Amino acid sequence: MDGREHLGGQGGKRLELKEGQLVVIKKRQGAFYGTELEMLLRNLGVNALLVTGVSVHACVNATIVGASDRDFDIIALSDCCAVPSEEISDFFFTKGWKSYGVKVMALSEILKYISAAVSGELS
Repeated sequence: MDGREHLGGQGGKRLELKEGQLVVIKKRQGAFYGTELEMLLRNLGVNALLVTGVSVHACVNATIVGASDRDFDIIALSDCCAVPSEEISDFFFTKGWKSYGVKVMALSEILKYISAAVSGELS
């Protein structure tokens, strides 16, 4: 088993892969380091990322820095990221990512935006 058959933490609920899904196995804190993620995203025409995750101060931050270095537009979903403390949350969501041009939104906000875009309400 190379990690592609089931995704999920030990003892947690596992995500079953569906045919045709793309899988990128993250090797370090940042999702771009040593992976084919950028190539896959570019081939799909993706230029903006919604970033979520665990360990805002480590993995999420490393992925955001990597995405910024590659000129992706980035939205961090504040209520879909785990943080060890309120101080760390406040730092990254209000100050730390400003220089990278990261927009911070709640999941409900981005869902409303996507819904409006799909229905043609955005021009």
